[in-house]
Amino acid sequence: MGRIVYCPLVNLSVTNDADQDIFQLTAGAANKLKVHGFELYSAAIAAEALRFRLVRRSTDGNGGAATAVKADEDDGAITGAVETLALTPGTAGDVLAEFSWPQLGPLVFLPTPELRPTVQEAGRIALNLLTALAATTVMTGWVAWEEI
Repeated sequence: MGRIVYCPLVNLSVTNDADQDIFQLTAGAANKLKVHGFELYSAAIAAEALRFRLVRRSTDGNGGAATAVKADEDDGAITGAVETLALTPGTAGDVLAEFSWPQLGPLVFLPTPELRPTVQEAGRIALNLLTALAATTVMTGWVAWEEI
């Protein structure tokens, strides 16, 4: 097994832009990246159905850097990177999954080992929001991946 990495997604102010990446993971130049899962919670108090898709990207977006943490602090350095809230996403490639989320409970993606999406060295994978929110909404959660 490779290095497991977590990134908390804390108080993300998601705007009413209909095409933005909640997070984008970029594999290191010498490591593949395998998504182990993610979870999102919304501060919304009324149901508003949102559409998401998990996509591979061929170029970077313009999101802000986020802090990743190793699951085992004795592991080597994290080689990948994570960014959040890219209002101008990179170029989309393969669509791996689509989600519809009413925001009144968590959005959870915990695939079995055989179904975990993987990107090649220096590849990218992103959770893209396809729906314009009625108003800016705060979302919190986490994403975890493996560097192999």
